[in-house]
Amino acid sequence: MIFNKRKSVILCLAACLALTACNFPGMQAQATKTTQADEVQSVLQTSMANAILGMTQTASVGKPTISSNKAGNTPAPGTIPTIKATQKPEQNGTGTDSATLAGETIPDDSKYLPGTTFTKTWRLMNSGSSTWTNDYKLVFASGDQMGGNSEYRIPLPVEPGKIIDMSIQMKAPDTAGNYKGYWKIKNPNGTVFGPGGTGSFWVKIEVASPTLTVTAQPTATPTMTETATQTSN
Repeated sequence: MIFNKRKSVILCLAACLALTACNFPGMQAQATKTTQADEVQSVLQTSMANAILGMTQTASVGKPTISSNKAGNTPAPGTIPTIKATQKPEQNGTGTDSATLAGETIPDDSKYLPGTTFTKTWRLMNSGSSTWTNDYKLVFASGDQMGGNSEYRIPLPVEPGKIIDMSIQMKAPDTAGNYKGYWKIKNPNGTVFGPGGTGSFWVKIEVASPTLTVTAQPTATPTMTETATQTSN
């Protein structure tokens, strides 16, 4: 009987082993599927983590850095590059040009004989805001030129408020009459000006014809001689 019980137990064990053997391939397949799913999920999670990390790093690179300066920590100013000046500055710039007559020689209506040479001098003050350089000129404007050149260069710089004497050698015309010539100053841009901005300087003379002066000869004064006459008694 005991043998039969052992036999029955052995048979039951054999049956269990057979059933387990029949189901083992399915269990292996299920385990394999579970492992593959876990691996796929792990890969996906790793990829997502890497993508999020890359986006975070990109955002941090593109984001400007703001630094706070506390009191006393003023940043050093940037260095301004020095450019070598190779261009000449504008002579007239944005200033104004004007002149004032401060004095002159040869008053108006001075009389000269035909062909007489004389020197006219104007004492000019720079009453504008631009410096007169040697590119400024005294130029003949209109009227009687009387032997002068068309223009004379200003010989030295004249700053605003300063005075310069400009002299011109002239010659009285050969014909008697009244003569007047107008002069102005011309800046480097070609603009002419004078007193008040648009006025002129002038020279005005009178040429007189030479007159023949006759000197009268003195007449002899008769001499009276007293003659004594004797009378006889």
